[in-house]
Amino acid sequence: IIECRSCHSRFSTDRRGADYHGGDVPDTPFLHYYMEQGAGLRPMLEPLGFADPGPRRLLEIGGGFGFPSDYVQTVLGWTAKGYDPSGLAVMGKRYLGLDITRDYWTSDTPLSQPFDVAYASEVIEHIPEPGPFLAAMRRAVGQQGIVALTTPNGAALNTGTTPGMLVPIASPGLHLTLFSAQGLELALRQAGFAHVRVEEDGAQLRAVASEAPLPEPRRLDDDRYLDYLHRRIATPDLAPALLSGLRYRLFKELVNLGDAAGALRLYAEMAVSL
Repeated sequence: IIECRSCHSRFSTDRRGADYHGGDVPDTPFLHYYMEQGAGLRPMLEPLGFADPGPRRLLEIGGGFGFPSDYVQTVLGWTAKGYDPSGLAVMGKRYLGLDITRDYWTSDTPLSQPFDVAYASEVIEHIPEPGPFLAAMRRAVGQQGIVALTTPNGAALNTGTTPGMLVPIASPGLHLTLFSAQGLELALRQAGFAHVRVEEDGAQLRAVASEAPLPEPRRLDDDRYLDYLHRRIATPDLAPALLSGLRYRLFKELVNLGDAAGALRLYAEMAVSL
């Protein structure tokens, strides 16, 4: 891994990248772990805190299972389209009924009209050539839409970071570019965006960019997130591992919000199921 002396982004010298076309992901312990614990729902949704209800369209690139797409459709009334080559996309279609094309999003992907938001969470660090990827995202949103990104913070790749955090940040063979905040802003501006905002949140960078002025930054609304979890938990015939994972996440939120009565009611439901 080498470091840019100008912007202090970090780069793997091996730029080949991995092949993310894989077989279908059946009901395996890996998928169960992902649904129950592994998928960081709140960190996935936090960068979309600026989004409001309305007839809008989301493009989710590399979203795997597709939780952000499901959130904007369930709570905000948006429509969502996903592109992801992995087997997780197959399971997102099956379990959540999402519109996901099992392929990469590229500059050649057909585009009938611009999306309001194009979102790629923890994707750009896997791309051998980030510049063309950002240009393809810019094409997706046209003159008025917003690109939203999350990616590991290259500045966190240092000796002061614990080994438990260093492993997912570096991910040798998978993460090719670990942007600094400055480096990501430069890359977005070089892709042609007039308005760019990059924020550091510990080991993660969150960025939004557009040709048009950006909305004010907002945290994910607690009530909307709780509404999403409640609605999905109430969905009939939900896969047991997915139901368990959503209940766990709601339980955590209720405890953190100090809603002891609500947490105990949910705990009783979880105990019967377990």
